[in-house]
Amino acid sequence: MAKFCATTVLDAALHVITANAIKLVVAKGAPTDSSSTGVGECLSTGADATSLQLAMSVLTSATGAATDFEIENSSVSGRKVTISEQTTIAVTATGVASHIILMSSVTNLIYYYTTCTTQVLGSTANKVTVPAWSIHFYDAT
Repeated sequence: MAKFCATTVLDAALHVITANAIKLVVAKGAPTDSSSTGVGECLSTGADATSLQLAMSVLTSATGAATDFEIENSSVSGRKVTISEQTTIAVTATGVASHIILMSSVTNLIYYYTTCTTQVLGSTANKVTVPAWSIHFYDAT
């Protein structure tokens, strides 16, 4: 039996991320507060994400303007959003970076997190760069 998911459905999911998750956090671990907020099932962060933060950058997201997000066809299947490279992010705490968190800058809800190449951030005088990366939503299979 054939399966189908409209591109507009995949794009709607990606737009939730680009419209809300504009705070990129370089973190020293994964958030452990997995209690649902009931608001789109985002993770409630409380002090959890803040205590993990080693560096932070605010991403730009605006219709019709240059942004840090690009929604396009995935090279594998479906659609993807690519988050542009973030350079010279000021390190605000020391530790071993292992995760990237996308969260709201208003409500502090986490919308997405993933692992990154581990890196020791040993001084708050340092800067860190997060290379471009993508979140994929695949076609129905």
